[in-house]
Amino acid sequence: MRDITAVGFDMDYTLAQYLPQSFEQRAYYEAQQRLVHRFGYPAEVADLKFQWDYMTKGLIVDKVLGNVLKVDRHNYVKVAYHGFRELPSEERKRIYRDTQRSSEVFSEASYAMVDTLFSLAESFLFMQLVEMKDRKAHPFFEKKCYRDMYMDLRVSVDMGHRDGSLKRVVAADPGRYMHPDPHLKDMLESFRRSGRRVFLATNSLWDYTNVVMNFMLYGKSGSSRDHSWLSLFDLVLVGCSKPGFFQHRAPLYKVDIDTGLLRNTDNGAPVTPIDVDDIPTQTLAGGSLAAAEGGECGAVQGFGSASDRIILGNNSSSSNSSNNNSNNNKNSYASGLSGMSVWPQAQKSSSHHRLSEPARASAIADPRDRVFQGGCFIDLHNLLGVKSGSEILYAGDHIYGDIVKSKRAVGWRTMLVVPELELELDLLAKSRHTIASLSRIRRARDELDDKIQRLRRGLADYSDPSDNVEGDEATPAAVAESVSKWLLDDLNVLVEGKAGGGGREGSNRESDQSCFSIIEQAVLRTSSPPASTSSTHSSYREREQQGGEGGGSYPLIAPPSLTPAEVKSLRSLLKRLEAERAQVKAVQSRELRQHHMRFHPVWGQVMKTGYQNSRLAHQVERYACLYTSHIANLAFISPDRSFAGRMDYLAHELEQI
Repeated sequence: MRDITAVGFDMDYTLAQYLPQSFEQRAYYEAQQRLVHRFGYPAEVADLKFQWDYMTKGLIVDKVLGNVLKVDRHNYVKVAYHGFRELPSEERKRIYRDTQRSSEVFSEASYAMVDTLFSLAESFLFMQLVEMKDRKAHPFFEKKCYRDMYMDLRVSVDMGHRDGSLKRVVAADPGRYMHPDPHLKDMLESFRRSGRRVFLATNSLWDYTNVVMNFMLYGKSGSSRDHSWLSLFDLVLVGCSKPGFFQHRAPLYKVDIDTGLLRNTDNGAPVTPIDVDDIPTQTLAGGSLAAAEGGECGAVQGFGSASDRIILGNNSSSSNSSNNNSNNNKNSYASGLSGMSVWPQAQKSSSHHRLSEPARASAIADPRDRVFQGGCFIDLHNLLGVKSGSEILYAGDHIYGDIVKSKRAVGWRTMLVVPELELELDLLAKSRHTIASLSRIRRARDELDDKIQRLRRGLADYSDPSDNVEGDEATPAAVAESVSKWLLDDLNVLVEGKAGGGGREGSNRESDQSCFSIIEQAVLRTSSPPASTSSTHSSYREREQQGGEGGGSYPLIAPPSLTPAEVKSLRSLLKRLEAERAQVKAVQSRELRQHHMRFHPVWGQVMKTGYQNSRLAHQVERYACLYTSHIANLAFISPDRSFAGRMDYLAHELEQI
């Protein structure tokens, strides 16, 4: 954290934690009403009921086929529902292993990502509409394809946010939809005391931002709301339109915090209206701070015209800066708000320039100069005096809009807020025995695979023996019984915790090694070793370790000399092992599914899909420098704490740990 000079926060579901059972219920209701009254959907849609905890983040909506998917980090679909019907494995694989569809890699044209908690109500209602269409609940649905229904739903949800209907309900009774956090204020003050600049960058507009932050930080609502919360931030940027904020230029406006009206700026510098002689001194953002810090930009020089008082760039080039900005738009955009920066530019000799308390006190004396709307990341950098994206730590809840784009396009340091993590950590702590058992079952399956493949290769040169072969079945038959007993006893220990024969511990471990040795002796027995190999190599493992005279390994399977009775016995053993492998696989699948269902009865663990990391977890690993269940957790650590990443391991390295 020592190189971080500015810490920023998203608002919704980051600083402001909504109650999904009430907030998403209201969003669901608003979407229902619009579908019925604006888009002509049948009245039955308004009677549908919302189950707020059915959906989870990290899912993907297939708008074309009407499915909801959960995929792993390799983009393989592991769970799929059509409406509320889970697709069987074969059907799921047939649909999503098609090369034409998989090549899309879940593009926005055909798929929608459930990347934020705001999407839960929308995706659940879509599943209900799919059900209604499939069962032909109304003739209306015959003329609607799945994509059309999703687009109608998406517009309905957007309208609920844009026309203010949802936000007015929240503003009237914020305590019903949000829960204030007493640690938020301490966390923000901690960062400010450390000398870092603290900013808010949200897609919400000023009126709603003021409502939410009053309630979250001070518990104020209605007529008691004021602007005192602005003293906790050095910059507030509303209407950011992320993720476009990190990609495209947009006009930057100054917000009148009393009326909500916007004032034009020229890259942040105030613009004098034609019917006004001059701009009042207090509207010149950052002048007092620059003067206090002795910075090069934003200096207020007296009471002449606005152009006389604003120095763009450094003092030596101020006379030419106006022409440079008007004649070279690219340079103007690159310099951003250099002439009106709220913060002085960081000195080249210091990589972590921070504010002194006197400078900060003068900077926040008038919070009216701290609120802007629109712009882009370059405007924010210049308003904060930040030279590099790596100086900023930004926290948000939207994996794509807040984290992926800011990290990939701008180079910000990032922190993802994952509220589901709190429950997952609790359940993971209670599931340690199950996780260990699953690992052992998987190892047992791998060992069985190895035995089966060796037997198959050893018997490859033998045709099936006749059913009427006479004679005893030699040692391998006893081996088969021993292996079977070992496997069943082991599964009892792993799954049920019953020690039928001690599992893999003690004598059974020795029995397993003895059985495998007998199998090797039966399958790999040779009349004479290859000429290139020393005859003293008595076992497969020794041959593999010591190799041949020419440096190559001894062949895995040497031409054996087996009697027909032995071949028959080994084929019988092979069938038994294959049957036992199928049993292990069934136990593994059942236990793994039950493990996931403990986290969520439909979608399982948020960060896992089967044994693999989920697509969401893969994005977290790639783009989130930090992640936490709640942003206020930062209140309990030092602002200067160093976060060291764990060592990365590949599969072959894990075997050595």
